[in-house]
Amino acid sequence: MTTPDTPEPAPGHATAPSPAAPAARRNAEARAAVLGRIRRALSDVPGASEPGPVPETVPVERPYSHAGPEAPGSPEALRLLEDRLVDYKATVRTVADDAVAGAIAESLAARGATRVVLPEGFPEHWRPDPPRARSRAPRPGCSRTATRR
Repeated sequence: MTTPDTPEPAPGHATAPSPAAPAARRNAEARAAVLGRIRRALSDVPGASEPGPVPETVPVERPYSHAGPEAPGSPEALRLLEDRLVDYKATVRTVADDAVAGAIAESLAARGATRVVLPEGFPEHWRPDPPRARSRAPRPGCSRTATRR
């Protein structure tokens, strides 16, 4: 390619490659590398090598342990949870079951929170300040959204 400042190449001489050529080659190589990684990652997925949509869910073997030696809800498990939460600089409060809603409401108020997302299965009796909370239609992955007014 020539510009007004560069002379035309002599007849029979090739022009220099465009400065964009190396970048285009790098882009093509990067694309091929990414697609290769995707193909390798999907190599054991049934139907992934055929054209068309890949199955939405594929069973994944997880041979690791899903539980520790402590029984869920045991004092040992709760101590371990508290230790790990404190490691992450969380404030841990231990309250009786009938005081959970109040403790949640106090923590939210201390932070000035006006909206709370409640996970699916959240116990109704733990719901903070029910008269002032409003439920909305569930969003994906949530059972309801409560808004304090």
